[in-house]
Amino acid sequence: MEFDNSFEVPLPPAEAWKVLLDIKRIAPCMPGAELTEVVDQDTYKGKIGVRLGPVALTFAGIVKLEEIDDAKHTARVSAQGTDAKGRGGANAASLFRLEPTAGGSGQADFRVGADRESVLELDRRLVSPAVAATP
Repeated sequence: MEFDNSFEVPLPPAEAWKVLLDIKRIAPCMPGAELTEVVDQDTYKGKIGVRLGPVALTFAGIVKLEEIDDAKHTARVSAQGTDAKGRGGANAASLFRLEPTAGGSGQADFRVGADRESVLELDRRLVSPAVAATP
């Protein structure tokens, strides 16, 4: 399962890149996310709340910044988490890049791929019974 997202950053790419890689600074900007520990400069532990249909899940896990290319403004991020109530887990990999726009600001492009097996298992175990129980 893949998700794509893009947004404009009102800074020149060189400045915006530093902000995007400052996880302690940007984590509070992500809805439902909480940074719980800095393991090292590229590894972080945290929690994130998500909704999958009628089911709310809170994942606790680890995020690693990998393959950072400061010259090209690209990076790969891997994430692994488990539901706090033990109902399953998920793995995801994200690629992001920052490119200049005609106006001099930066365009951030993200592609997130979630482990399909994890998503399907969560759907089978959580969403299907919840939907079946709906009158």
